[in-house]
Amino acid sequence: MQQGNFGADLWEILDGGETIIYRRAGTAEERRIEGAFRRPAKASASTSADPRCAADLFWHVPTQPGWYPSPGDHIISSEGRRWTVLKAELLAGQNRWRLTTRDLAAAYGLRRHLTVETLLPYKRPDGTPAGRWQVWKSGIRAAVQRWEAHPAKNHRPSYERRYRIVLEECPPTDTRLRLRTPSGKILTVLSVQPPSRADELTAVEAVELD
Repeated sequence: MQQGNFGADLWEILDGGETIIYRRAGTAEERRIEGAFRRPAKASASTSADPRCAADLFWHVPTQPGWYPSPGDHIISSEGRRWTVLKAELLAGQNRWRLTTRDLAAAYGLRRHLTVETLLPYKRPDGTPAGRWQVWKSGIRAAVQRWEAHPAKNHRPSYERRYRIVLEECPPTDTRLRLRTPSGKILTVLSVQPPSRADELTAVEAVELD
């Protein structure tokens, strides 16, 4: 008689699970997966010291042929919340993945929304170079912290404010960027530091001129 995974079968009896959208990092690939279960992440001595771990969650997701989850991928839950995969482990029985995930928007306190614009270069009819701003993505969640403010280095009476910003999305790094707030304020991007690990977000330095 074929033996099943009793733990997984019991979960399915007690709880039908939920349908999630799984998005592969850095691509447009996504798949719909049914029968996923969420479980609270257990605190340890190492994680309890990091307040960001309060936004952690285990997801138990059925395996699929030829599909292997990776750190940096995203789970979109049934209520639309985005969870970033930090670690993927195949459970005993070989029919479910246990994914350690974190809601990075909650972990980093992303309470603002910004629009990222990129500069599209073009040539005027007379051949001279020019550029126009176009929206790359709007409604990006962000945390904005004022860093410093001082008079701008030019001959006009103006004031320069610098900000350190954390973005949920990583914008292009090979073009000029600016950020627009919901009130229409423009912040010129000075530098972009993409995340180097799955539990990090994009760090931006930007400036606003009066």
